[in-house]
Amino acid sequence: MRKMSTVLMLGCLFVCGCPFMPPPGPPPAAVLEGTWSVIPEDPGEFEGWEYEAKFNSNGDLVELSGVRPEDGATARLTIDDATTELEGSDVVITLPDLTGARVFEGTLSDDQNTMTGSVTDQIDLGDLEASLPGGELTFERITNGDPCDDVTCEVGESCVDGECIPDDPCADVTCDPGTVCVDGECVPEDLCADVTCPTCETCVDGVCEPLQGDPVAGDAFYAANSCAACHGDNAEGAFGPSLIGTDCITNYNELSGIEEHTGGTVDGVTEQDAADLVAWYDSL
Repeated sequence: MRKMSTVLMLGCLFVCGCPFMPPPGPPPAAVLEGTWSVIPEDPGEFEGWEYEAKFNSNGDLVELSGVRPEDGATARLTIDDATTELEGSDVVITLPDLTGARVFEGTLSDDQNTMTGSVTDQIDLGDLEASLPGGELTFERITNGDPCDDVTCEVGESCVDGECIPDDPCADVTCDPGTVCVDGECVPEDLCADVTCPTCETCVDGVCEPLQGDPVAGDAFYAANSCAACHGDNAEGAFGPSLIGTDCITNYNELSGIEEHTGGTVDGVTEQDAADLVAWYDSL
């Protein structure tokens, strides 16, 4: 019986996977993610330099930089293979180097915003003949990995989640009733913006009203589409019926193909065309 239970348990582990092991979480050192100022206790010849260290989401050191005080020039070292170990409050950061690893050993404060300790040797920053001095160092947290920390946006843009997006020109604009902000300026509110009118009507100040036709345009449309061949020169009727008295909706529906029309359809016909025809009929 014990042998069978063991076999069943092993079968679960190797076939089904082990349901008792939670998925791995971030390493303990992940709490170091962000940008830190680095303050050497004895700056030596680098007096006045301002140093920063950046840790990635795993808590590994990925960049060291220093700003020269006399001209603001920046020396920067990009790091690909550093490792960080955090056990309790004990921190060990190792930077492999051609001449041997540089190792920082220190203690993380309870609020996780300060590390104090020492590095075994100075760390060359790669250009400007600059180095971070060895010996006692203090790390003080500046940010907690804000994705906008290193993003510089153009004028009129702001950083959101690490990307530059255009500023909302209306964000700080308050308009009077009846006006709305467009591109930073208050303009009369479009009362028809959310109004949908029935066929052959148009929105005016938020109210649907019948389309007003132009008899001259209606006459031109009638001639251009050879309507006289069926309905006579003056829409009085010939092969087809008289159009005098027909309404805009009927004209539009028949010419657009919504309703059957013996004479066929007219490509691109609009409701305004239909209203123009009605205005012409009414003028005869």
